[in-house]
Amino acid sequence: MPAAMLPHAADSPKRRLRRMSLWMRALIAAGAATLLVIIVWLCVSDTALLGAYRRFADLTSISAEKLEGTPTSRVWIVATALPSMLLALYGLLQAWHLFGAYGRGVVFGSAASGRLRRLGWVFTANAFVRPAADTVLVLLLTWHNPPGQRRLVLGFGWEDYLCLLFGGLLFAVSWAMVEGTRIETENAGFV
Repeated sequence: MPAAMLPHAADSPKRRLRRMSLWMRALIAAGAATLLVIIVWLCVSDTALLGAYRRFADLTSISAEKLEGTPTSRVWIVATALPSMLLALYGLLQAWHLFGAYGRGVVFGSAASGRLRRLGWVFTANAFVRPAADTVLVLLLTWHNPPGQRRLVLGFGWEDYLCLLFGGLLFAVSWAMVEGTRIETENAGFV
């Protein structure tokens, strides 16, 4: 198919980048709103608490009924889920600013590479925070169970590995952007 017949073929790269940035910012806003609703839902909903119990019952191979279901356990669930959710909100904030700059046509530079680097830190940290939170929560929820029904769960799953890998990828891209900007500035001095 000729390039002239392709959708948006006449669009300039800046217009495409601006349009993509608007879509990404809309997705980021929806994700942030969803995370905030989930945090509140965990605080007030028995259904959310039951869902958390079922998830940890799967991790521990014991029935959800044997997990301690008290107001204190709700506090523990929220407290252990909060660091991962706050990391996610921070990452979404970095992505929001990054795509805002992209929408204005500012693609390279120290601000963009700094945002990418912070996103890399978010993904890398989440690769360790989430498994640690799961371990602590299962331990706390089974702490008052009779001997033989307490659990300590240590796990590092595929999602955690992907977070670690993606964090490293974002670090590499951010450093490549800094190096590319340095080389461009150096070459501009020769012309």
